[in-house]
Amino acid sequence: SLSVDDEIVTAGGVYGRIRRMDEDVLTVEIAPDVTVRVARGAITGVIQSDDDQQPAEAPIASGDS
Repeated sequence: SLSVDDEIVTAGGVYGRIRRMDEDVLTVEIAPDVTVRVARGAITGVIQSDDDQQPAEAPIASGDS
């Protein structure tokens, strides 16, 4: 579940902090005083604080194939 002040990552790889939540649209701060509107379905993860266990990240595909 998502909450205001959660740090999140979107499907497009944008990291930010939730500042406002409406039913299907979140306002996410991506830099000081810079916010964007993001569809709730585009959020792929919540970033855990340093005190919590970090989620495992998917391996990055190599361009050498």
